[in-house]
Amino acid sequence: MPTIKQGYWIRVVNGQVNQVWDTTPPAGEDGWNEAIEIFPDMTENREYISHHTIDISKVPHEIIWHKVELTVDDRKGGLIGSAKGEFQRVVNEQTQLHLNDNPAEIYDSVAVKEAQDKLDARLVEIAGAVTHEDLDALL
Repeated sequence: MPTIKQGYWIRVVNGQVNQVWDTTPPAGEDGWNEAIEIFPDMTENREYISHHTIDISKVPHEIIWHKVELTVDDRKGGLIGSAKGEFQRVVNEQTQLHLNDNPAEIYDSVAVKEAQDKLDARLVEIAGAVTHEDLDALL
């Protein structure tokens, strides 16, 4: 069942959507009508919201969000980005330690090597995934 959110207003001028507000519009301006947002049911990690359309023929007007299926390659790209981001976080943290002037805080090359090994292993896991179920098992 789609999710419906209320509390929106759409101003239509000459048959065209002119403004969309999430607060009550000021009194005295013509063309405002109540609107609702409609979000489709989503399958987690398999679909995402991509764009919306507005149907001004209905009362209240409808802001309809549309979904797109994620491909296995899309999901792989996201997992690869996350794995690389975690590696980058460790490298940045250790680089800051190397560059600071506090002798009590020192660069840990072992931490960087462990992060690199973890990244390399994760990339192999991701590359081996063929289906959505394979990718779900990696989460």
